[in-house]
Amino acid sequence: MSTIKNGEVGTLDTLGECIWDEAKDLQYYQEIHGHDEGTKDRRRCMVERIEANFDDYVETLNRAIQFLWKRPHDLDADVLSLMSVDGKIALLRKLILEQSNHIPVSRRMDYLVRFEDDLDTYTKVERLRNKVLQRHLLEPTGTWLRELVDADDWIVTAWFEFDESMSCEHEGYDRLLASKRG
Repeated sequence: MSTIKNGEVGTLDTLGECIWDEAKDLQYYQEIHGHDEGTKDRRRCMVERIEANFDDYVETLNRAIQFLWKRPHDLDADVLSLMSVDGKIALLRKLILEQSNHIPVSRRMDYLVRFEDDLDTYTKVERLRNKVLQRHLLEPTGTWLRELVDADDWIVTAWFEFDESMSCEHEGYDRLLASKRG
């Protein structure tokens, strides 16, 4: 993660490096979300997008846990809902490792690597999301639009790729994307 001090707004946290200023910040936002001249508070708009996409981000983890749950007792949905994202990721790592025991040896390593990559992305996104949102809470105007846009984009990327991996690797898995369309 790179942090760069540039411009009057403050530092920029992103997963890549860049040189940044206020004009580039607005241009970046507009390239992705359009020229919404009527929107005075673009940061608030991005926080609302992050909130909506965070629901899908968590729901994808929940769906995967429910699908992989192979215990003699039912999964307690109330307890699952109380777990943090980090706790759900840790539980998924355990369930995926257990599931790998039922996969042919020739495919096991690819299976494990695929899900480790997906869950590592979740872990990185979680750190980025928390850092950007914490900064936004402490100083809303000190947060670059790019930080909020990138955090939102990474949230969507994380849940979408993990949802796709679950669908490709597990027959019968009901994708979140499919349920959102129907």
